[in-house]
Amino acid sequence: MQKLRRRKVIDDMTCSCYVLGPEDTAYVLFSRTFAGLVWVLSGLLVLAIATYESGGFTWLRNIYRAVVSQAFALFLTIFWGLWVRNNMHIFERQQLKCMRWWQ
Repeated sequence: MQKLRRRKVIDDMTCSCYVLGPEDTAYVLFSRTFAGLVWVLSGLLVLAIATYESGGFTWLRNIYRAVVSQAFALFLTIFWGLWVRNNMHIFERQQLKCMRWWQ
């Protein structure tokens, strides 16, 4: 998110949905209300959220160890889906709808 701001792709890093504070990668993927609901419903326990910005690959490796290997594909699918959902909102100005996610 900070790279997008430096490149002037986005102006404001405040959450456009809930205005709860600065929007960074960890916030989009875990702290936003909808993202939190998705993680709870998935049954996956996500640890070490705040360390993503400082070291993405190390963080992902730690998550892989924490999540059963069979569930890792589900973890990545949710991870990717939340990121795409956020990008659709930022770049295509689409409203964030829960039903689109579940379909």
